[in-house]
Amino acid sequence: QYCIIACDGIWDVQTNEQACQMVSSIYEEGESDLGLLCEESVDIGLQLGSKDNMTALVIQLNKNMAVAKGSGVQGRRQFRQVENSKTNTSNQSPTTATDVV
Repeated sequence: QYCIIACDGIWDVQTNEQACQMVSSIYEEGESDLGLLCEESVDIGLQLGSKDNMTALVIQLNKNMAVAKGSGVQGRRQFRQVENSKTNTSNQSPTTATDVV
């Protein structure tokens, strides 16, 4: 259904099967923009700790491939933003009266 072409920065932290599962999951979440899908694969590489250069290209082989309804990459980004803000809030020490100038 698609072909993933990526440099070693992606493959250092994901197997072929994991990358295929990631692309399938993003399609299942409703993403139809291949550019956003490629950006997400690089973002995932960063999250997994890749320190190498990363480039990803996804070629959709079946132009009539059904894409599920959902929020796709934008939904993933919103979820991460909420999770990061929860983490940042819980890691902050409480402000005391002496901290306020």
